[in-house]
Amino acid sequence: MFLALVAAKVLAAERRGSVRWAGRALAAAFAIWGARGLGLEVSAGIHYLAAAGALDRQEPDRAYANALRAVELRPGALSYWESLEQSKIALRQFDSALKDERILNGLSGGELDETSALLYAWCHYDVGDYEQALAGTRRLIQKNASFAAPYVLQGQVYVALRNYQQAEKSYLTVLQMFPTDAPAVEGLAHAYYVSGNPAGAEEVLGETAQYSFPAGARRRFEDLKRLYAR
Repeated sequence: MFLALVAAKVLAAERRGSVRWAGRALAAAFAIWGARGLGLEVSAGIHYLAAAGALDRQEPDRAYANALRAVELRPGALSYWESLEQSKIALRQFDSALKDERILNGLSGGELDETSALLYAWCHYDVGDYEQALAGTRRLIQKNASFAAPYVLQGQVYVALRNYQQAEKSYLTVLQMFPTDAPAVEGLAHAYYVSGNPAGAEEVLGETAQYSFPAGARRRFEDLKRLYAR
């Protein structure tokens, strides 16, 4: 609207012969409009960084508010949408995140990166859409067979479906590649336990003694051992 008004004045000035004034007015208009665009870009970037910081501090509400504002200011920026989806997932707004999947897919050129694709597969799992979750993990594994996270999610989906044999296969695939993958260890132990094989769960956790794990993972393994021994 602003540029339209200025353009009208420029045309009127040209008809009056005030060419110099017309040129200056048009230059000023574009300078102001450009500054405004730059201001929006800077503001969106500030909100994006604030969202990232809030996520690091585990403040999902603040992260969501800032990420949403960044998207509103620059709806064509893929990274801002990714930040918004991470915030929604942190708030367990899985259905809302899934509604945005098509938008991110379009901004990504028709193919999501591994991180976003995995997040959406998790969302499908969390809302109970297990077939879509499995489809997502299969696509990720097909593209990168050494990417551990999709196998772990796949194992969890199979446990939810009570297909313990396939769950075991998924977790063992990870552990054959990465013996110190803690989520796979815990997933396999859990699969054995819920399938009625607590001894197998304890054995899996016991075998971790021959590998190096972070202290936090070690504490978690010990807690699980006590749980499964009951």
